[in-house]
Amino acid sequence: NVVVCLAYVPHETDALIDAESVSAIGPHGVLINPARAELIAPEVLLNALTSEKLGSAAIDGYYIEPTPKNGTDPYGLLSLPPEKLLVTPHCAYLGSHAVEQMSSMAAENLIAISKGEPAPCPIKSS
Repeated sequence: NVVVCLAYVPHETDALIDAESVSAIGPHGVLINPARAELIAPEVLLNALTSEKLGSAAIDGYYIEPTPKNGTDPYGLLSLPPEKLLVTPHCAYLGSHAVEQMSSMAAENLIAISKGEPAPCPIKSS
């Protein structure tokens, strides 16, 4: 079993996990990708799952947002049974500790700005 814990950087880490890597997990292995789906090319994932080179996979988020309805998915992955592919909404950040921390940071920013001070937790654009 393999858990992918990598930052997704568009155009830099697209399809970073290749067919050889996925196949190396084996027909009884599980690939869990809580990062972004784009780290694994959809055709690689579909081929590995349908040819029994990979046992199953779970991805947090899908290649297209909002997730297409079954039958309109251009990659064909959504037609796989959940025992083969589990897709969860990209919401790993919604744990109680993370929500509490985000709320606290937002409150700190509002209080500082209302006093004419710089935000202690500024939002940085990429």
